[in-house]
Amino acid sequence: MSNWYNEYRLKFHIDFTHYDKRTESIYNELIIESKTPELAKKIIIYEFNHSKKLLTNIPRGWYGNILKKNLVIDEVKLIWEYQTKVI
Repeated sequence: MSNWYNEYRLKFHIDFTHYDKRTESIYNELIIESKTPELAKKIIIYEFNHSKKLLTNIPRGWYGNILKKNLVIDEVKLIWEYQTKVI
């Protein structure tokens, strides 16, 4: 049995729409341990939808109330793969 997973780098951005109709985007990336790239996407989407914290920091000097936010996953890249040794 193995508890090791692959590591994926997910590049994403969040589009924010303010009540005054301004839009802003913040770009970020995270490394997620997962068995598949699809599962890594599901993990970050779940975190975005259910966490009280944002997946990124809001820039200093940002103002206004947010009407809605939308997560866009730009890229998923395998950066480390667990391989079992065959003896």
